[in-house]
Amino acid sequence: MSELNRDIIYLILKELKDDKKSFHTCILVNKTWCEMIIPILWKDPWKYLKEGNEILLLNVIISHLSDESKEKLTQHYKVLLYHKPLFDYIKFCKHLNLIEIERIINLRFPIIENEIINLFINENTKFTHLYIGAYQYNYQIHLIPGAKQCFSELQFLSCNTRMNDDILIGLTDICKSIKELELSIEVDNNNYGIIKLIEAQKKLCNIRFLTKPFSKNESSFCEILEKSLIKHENNIEYFMMTRQPITRILSYFTNLKYLELVDNSCPTTWNCLENLSFPHLQILKGRRVPINILTNLIEKTSGYLIEIKIDHIPHNEINNKRIFQAIYQNCPKLKYLKLLLKNNNILELEKLLNNCQYLNGLYIIFEDVWDGGVVIDWVHFFKILTKSSPIKLYKFKFHYNNAPDLDTLKLFFEDWKDRHPMLLQTIQYYNTYKNESYDLIEKYKAKGIVKKYDDALSEFAFEDFEWLNKDVLYLIFEELKVDKRTLHSCLLINKSWCEIIVPILWKDPWKYCWTRNGKLLLNVIISHLSEQQRDNLGQHFNFLTKSYKKPLFNYVSFCKHLNFNEIKRIINNIDEKSEISIIENEIINLFIKENTRFTHLYIPCQFNYQIHLIPGAKWCFSELQFLNCNTSINDTVLTGLMEICKSIKELSLSIEKDSNNYKIFKLIETQKKLLNVHVLANHQRFDEPFCKALENSLIKHANFIQYFKTNKQPITKFLSSFVNLKRLELDDNFHYMIWNYLENLSLPFLQILKAKGVPIKVLASLIENTGGYLTEINIEMVCHDEINNKRIIQAIYQNCLNLKYLKLLFKNNNIVELEKLLIKCQYLDGLCIIFEDNWDYNIIVDWDYFFKVLIKSSPTNLYKFKFIYKWTPGLDTIKSFLDGWKGRHPMLLQTQYLENLYLNLMAKYKVEGIVKKYDYMRNFDDFEWILRKSDYNSFFTDYIR
Repeated sequence: MSELNRDIIYLILKELKDDKKSFHTCILVNKTWCEMIIPILWKDPWKYLKEGNEILLLNVIISHLSDESKEKLTQHYKVLLYHKPLFDYIKFCKHLNLIEIERIINLRFPIIENEIINLFINENTKFTHLYIGAYQYNYQIHLIPGAKQCFSELQFLSCNTRMNDDILIGLTDICKSIKELELSIEVDNNNYGIIKLIEAQKKLCNIRFLTKPFSKNESSFCEILEKSLIKHENNIEYFMMTRQPITRILSYFTNLKYLELVDNSCPTTWNCLENLSFPHLQILKGRRVPINILTNLIEKTSGYLIEIKIDHIPHNEINNKRIFQAIYQNCPKLKYLKLLLKNNNILELEKLLNNCQYLNGLYIIFEDVWDGGVVIDWVHFFKILTKSSPIKLYKFKFHYNNAPDLDTLKLFFEDWKDRHPMLLQTIQYYNTYKNESYDLIEKYKAKGIVKKYDDALSEFAFEDFEWLNKDVLYLIFEELKVDKRTLHSCLLINKSWCEIIVPILWKDPWKYCWTRNGKLLLNVIISHLSEQQRDNLGQHFNFLTKSYKKPLFNYVSFCKHLNFNEIKRIINNIDEKSEISIIENEIINLFIKENTRFTHLYIPCQFNYQIHLIPGAKWCFSELQFLNCNTSINDTVLTGLMEICKSIKELSLSIEKDSNNYKIFKLIETQKKLLNVHVLANHQRFDEPFCKALENSLIKHANFIQYFKTNKQPITKFLSSFVNLKRLELDDNFHYMIWNYLENLSLPFLQILKAKGVPIKVLASLIENTGGYLTEINIEMVCHDEINNKRIIQAIYQNCLNLKYLKLLFKNNNIVELEKLLIKCQYLDGLCIIFEDNWDYNIIVDWDYFFKVLIKSSPTNLYKFKFIYKWTPGLDTIKSFLDGWKGRHPMLLQTQYLENLYLNLMAKYKVEGIVKKYDYMRNFDDFEWILRKSDYNSFFTDYIR
């Protein structure tokens, strides 16, 4: 069951909102993505505004004005014709930036300033963020009709301390829920009314006091301002200041988690911070603040610091040693560190690496940045990194004046082999070895030692602890890998996205391969062969051309699933059947080599190729996690795999009716931790002695096996040994088995139960003997009477209080039992109902009663429905159901037949927000309401061409 839906993609896209170029291109992926991205972009449109683009944004805003206002505009200016916008962009805006609005209006259309501001401030909008410019800003925004509604839930305010008195009083009356306050403090003429605004807030959490560089602020105002924060001392978690405090206000913030100190003034002592204790501090940033003050702060924390960033503070070797010691003695949970490193303190760095085992990113400023005469001991430094870096540390930034020589860099990369591929950034004003180092790093990227490298002429080219958002993107695209259309569109976003998506697609390229595009895939694989190899093959195969170009990626190196079933299939489609073994040898040897490690292996029936004897095979299959094979597997191949593969976690076996290889039991027994087992019989009559021995061989892994799937009834009671089983799938393909060995079976940790054609009394007994952890039950293709139907429904609501998804037949007379189930299973999220008339056409479903129960008793989380029936409910009945659903979560509805009768009705209820989506059920998997089965299809037809 895929959980991918609009809500998840929305959260994903929110994470990418700062990557403007990628984000804008995402709009072109498809309509769904566009509909989600536009509101995110327009939540704060001002942050994406570049100089020179102001008129473009203003034109979009003007397009929302009334025709009368546009006419007024054309009387004064020559303007473009404004069409009605595709979206009501203004309503998405949550950040009202009056600084930017005033700036872009004054550039061209000052006459309509009032109308533009009134366009944003109205009763239909609620802003979370408000930015007000300098003290000259006098527009009385608090008096505009709807302002009280607009600003009643304001969470962030950025303003100047010379702010207009009337506006300040108005905001103080309206705004009581500000959590973040950013104040630009002026030298004089500050408005003391800001103190009342601060005191009026219920829970002020984040404070930023900003001053102009090298300015002296009004001391009396600053002192009162600082003291006004005492009311919020227990709530303030984030504090930033660009000058030293006048009072000891920081000593009150005992729950502070984030502290950023910047000295914008002439050098000051910051003595007021001495002996301060912040027991809950998690992030500390210091810029131009004395190193001894920051060391004291770190020493007084309680071990929660996860990020430390200290820069632009030249200091001596003794103070450098002291701060390193303070960090590794007090910050065991540290994840990110930016700090100057003195040459003679490399051993202190080693101690830090040993003590801070959660370290994930390290930004080192080398001593020669401040003193060009210092020679960095790169050999010692790199030796310490490779020897002592914790497992999670693979992100590095090095800021230096003189680069390491190529031999030293090469040795560093060689020693990093077998660790997590590193993300490396270097900052240097002049690089003597630039071209040579690029070539060297590209070599180690190909080897998988360096994942990404960037260099810069300035420390400001990157955010301090930002190497790339590829880690997040990778997780995103892993979730999207079944949605072929979207993933294919994402390939075109930019180079970075392409570089992430291609390895995901090629991790298992066979899953996307159809019969008609097998030759396309074969051509891409052949393009990886040497020119000589292709010439040799060209002598035997007419379909090969001389137009093969070097592929843009080494696609084969990304492959983690080696599927000989598919390789055999696409090769067998070649016309020259007698020469097939020639091309088969070349392709198998292309995949199996020392530079590749497979996690999944699929071996077809009658496969005799001695893959274990190929050079590099031991490396290739040493970490195999999944094996799919036939129990009549070739003896030599099986023996070879037994010697290599010890870490298989998932085993899928196809059982033949005879000629089964009993050595398969030794393969099973040699595995360290077998978790998932699929046993699928290919024939109605199967080899019972072999199956009995197979079931007994699995008992060794009884404590580990969590997932078991079979299409034949067990011969023994071996399932009773699987005490930790979490997922059980039973499919009676042959429709004759009684499954009596499952009766009275207890599986206390079972979470998912799927069954087809299995007797209902057996399944009811199974459910009755679970421990309350079942979250998904899928039962179908089993006809049963009213009594057994009542029993299984009762078994579910009495034993499955955590149930989220249910597919089950409901008899007409058991709708009362359904109501009890809905009341007791409060976590239910998706319901697939098989109605009685689907089995007996003479039955008339009591739709009115059924829908009444759904409306009355469905838990809050339940809004996804699938209905499988023979006779369609009437239009008035459906209308009554949807009217009764008003005020609940918009429904996702699928029916067995796409009723044309319903389409117009559903469109109406979509507009009203009662139905979110209506679909034909057969296009979707059982518990999937969003992603169609067609989205699982091949990307090769579109992509490889």
